[in-house]
Amino acid sequence: MDSFGFSPRIACAAARLGYKVLVVSTNPIIRFLHELAADPPAKSELQATLAALSMSPRGEQRLEPYILSIYQTECSGCSAIVSADAFIWERNGSYPVQRIYQCPACGVKGEFPTTQSDIERATQFTSSGLHRARALERVLPSDDPERIHVEAAINTYLPRAIFVLLTLINKLEGFPAQHQQAFRAMLLMAFDQSNMLWHYPPIRFRPRQLSTPLHFLEKNIWRSLETTADQITRYQESTGSPVPCTHWPELPPDTGGICIFTGRLKDFSDANPDFAVDGMLAAIPRPNQALWTYSALWSGWLWGAEVAAPFKIGLRRRRYDWGWHTQALQAAFSNSKPLFKSDAPLMGLVGELETGFLSSVLIAGDLASLELSGIALRPESNQAQISWQNAQSPPKPLGDDLEDVLRQAIIQYLRQRAEPAEFLQLQAAGLQGMYGSTITLTSDDIEPGQGYSKIQDALEVVLSEKHDFIHFGGREHAVDIGLWALASEQASIPDQPKVLPLSDRIELVCVRYLLARPSIMISDLDTEMCRLFPGLFTPDESF
Repeated sequence: MDSFGFSPRIACAAARLGYKVLVVSTNPIIRFLHELAADPPAKSELQATLAALSMSPRGEQRLEPYILSIYQTECSGCSAIVSADAFIWERNGSYPVQRIYQCPACGVKGEFPTTQSDIERATQFTSSGLHRARALERVLPSDDPERIHVEAAINTYLPRAIFVLLTLINKLEGFPAQHQQAFRAMLLMAFDQSNMLWHYPPIRFRPRQLSTPLHFLEKNIWRSLETTADQITRYQESTGSPVPCTHWPELPPDTGGICIFTGRLKDFSDANPDFAVDGMLAAIPRPNQALWTYSALWSGWLWGAEVAAPFKIGLRRRRYDWGWHTQALQAAFSNSKPLFKSDAPLMGLVGELETGFLSSVLIAGDLASLELSGIALRPESNQAQISWQNAQSPPKPLGDDLEDVLRQAIIQYLRQRAEPAEFLQLQAAGLQGMYGSTITLTSDDIEPGQGYSKIQDALEVVLSEKHDFIHFGGREHAVDIGLWALASEQASIPDQPKVLPLSDRIELVCVRYLLARPSIMISDLDTEMCRLFPGLFTPDESF
C-alpha cells in the first residue's frame, strides 16, 4: 500500500515488479496522475489530440493560430510578426518587461525588452469578465463560503492566462471522447506551467507557496501544450509497457498493477476491517500549499464543481508548518496500521530533505507506535530512506531525560563515525536513539506539534553544550549549518582501540573492491558501498 498516494512513479515501479499496489487518495489530481503514469497516452494519440484541438474553430479562425496571435510580438531583427515563447514580468508590475522568442524568418533568438505593442496586448485582458467568472464557477458556486479562496488561487494567474486557459477548457465537453484523457493530461500540465509562481531565471525547486517571485515567467500556453505532448511521449517511451490500473473494489491482476481507492485512509480502514496488505512503500509528502490549493482549483477546471467539492478543504488552509505536518503524518500512519499485517515492513522515501521534514516524519512514526528498523541519509542529494515495522514492541525504558537520551545517541554515533558529521546526521542519530522510548512521546496528552517542538528544542540545547561538541563553519543560532564533531574529552573511550575515520574505512574497502573488479559500472559500485556502509554511514555518491 501507498498510504499517501504521493508518487505515481513509485507505485508504477512496484507494479512493474509484480506487486499489487493499493493507492489511497482524496486528491483527484493525484489519482489522475496515477492513471496517466500507469498508461500514458501514446505519441500518436497525443499528436491526434493536438491536431484536433488545433483545427477546432474559434470564431472564424482555427484555435492554434488564434492562441498564438495572443502572444505575438515583432522581431527586433527583421520586424516579422512571431509568437513569443514567453514574457518576463516583475512582481506587482502592470505589464511585461522582457520577451523571449525565436524568429523563424531571420533566426534571431533570445531575450529582448518589450515594446509598446507588447504592453498593449498584455494589458487588454482584465481581471474581471466572463472568462474569470467561468473559471470561478467551475470550481465552486457563487454562494459557497470557500469561494474567496478560489479567487485567491485564480489571482496567481495573469488575466491573459485565464482567458487562454478557459478558451481551452470550454473545448473539453464537445471534444472527441477518444481524446479526452490525452487532452486533460495536456491541460493539467498547462495549468501548472502558466501560473505566476515560476521564478525567472529558473530555480531548482518547484514552488510550494502561492507567492509571486521577484521576476516570473508568463509562458505561451500553446507552446506549453506542444512541450507537454513531447514530455508525455518521452515518459511513455522510457517506462515501457502499461501497468494495469483499477478502481476499488476491482483489484488488479496477480501479475501486478495499481488499485486506486477514492477517499481517506480511515474510510477505507473502517469499511474494510478484514483487508490486509503486506507492507508500505511510499514517498512521504512534505508541506506544499501550492500543490493542495491548485489540486482543488484544477479539479474543478478539469471535471467541474462536483468533483472539486469534496476536496475544497485544500483551498482553505494557508499555513502548513512542521508541527501541523507531524500531526497529519501521524494520523496517516495510525489509520494505516490496522491494514498492515503483523510485522509488515514499511518503507518511506523522503525527498527534498531538511531538518524539519526529517523530524516530522520520524516523530510521526513514533507517535503512531511504529517500530523503527533503519534510517539511511544522503545529505548532499537531500534524500532519506526510513524503514519501520508494524510491530507492537514494548517501549524502551530509557528514563525521563529527553536531552540525555539525545546526547548519548549523538555521542555514540560520532564515536563510531570518528569524523565530523552534518546536523541532519546527528539529528537522525538522536531521533533513532530515542525511538520507541518511554520518554514523552507515546503519552496521549502530548499533541504531535508539541512533541515536534519539544524534540527540536532539546536537540538545540544538547548541541549548545561546548564541553561535548565542536561546531565547525556554522553560527551560534544556526545549528543546521556546518559540521559537528566531538570535543576532545568525548572523542575516545578509555581502554578502547582508536577507530579509523569513516572516510578512510570507505576508501580502503572501495579500493580493494575495485582491485578485484577493474571494470565496473559506477551504479554497481555505489550499490555495493551502500550495502557495506548502511544507514547513517551511507557514503555520499560524489565521495
